[in-house]
Amino acid sequence: MKRVILSFILIVVGGQAAADDQNQYLYKLSPGTRLVLQRPVVIPLGTATVYFQGGRVVSEDDVDEYYPHCALLSRVVSVLPQTVAAGTFTITRVFPFEEEHNTSGRMLPRYAGSGAGFIAVGLVLASNETSYYFSTRLLLRADAMPDIMYLECRQISEYDVGEHLRIGEFRQAVGSLMSLR
Repeated sequence: MKRVILSFILIVVGGQAAADDQNQYLYKLSPGTRLVLQRPVVIPLGTATVYFQGGRVVSEDDVDEYYPHCALLSRVVSVLPQTVAAGTFTITRVFPFEEEHNTSGRMLPRYAGSGAGFIAVGLVLASNETSYYFSTRLLLRADAMPDIMYLECRQISEYDVGEHLRIGEFRQAVGSLMSLR
């Protein structure tokens, strides 16, 4: 019984220490950590996502993908703006992932032939500008807000210099709108 209690204390204290350490990676948060939305936010009509960057809510078009930003996602796409009430979510699962992103949208002709004659045989996507999203997804649960699925925080970078967000960068993105406990 003492071992069970001691293990529980270590898990709780360890999770709290990670939430307080600015340099700790966001994906190191323990399940059971609380995410607190300090004040209501509005998900725009026709979407299921509200974005955070620079400590404020921003539109999808205003997100600068090269800097830390977060997106809170709902299960519901509404024809009216949705208000997400201030409240507490329990983080049920945390996982990091990387996603390839080609930033050049150009199509180049592909040529084939032999000898002196070459003919265009198709198009190929120019891929010399490949970057990667370094993302951390926090699966959320709140009985009062069952439609909120997760918070995803990320930034785009070159693969060899990029890394996942740290708690300090998460706090820069969400500012006083959210906190971890």
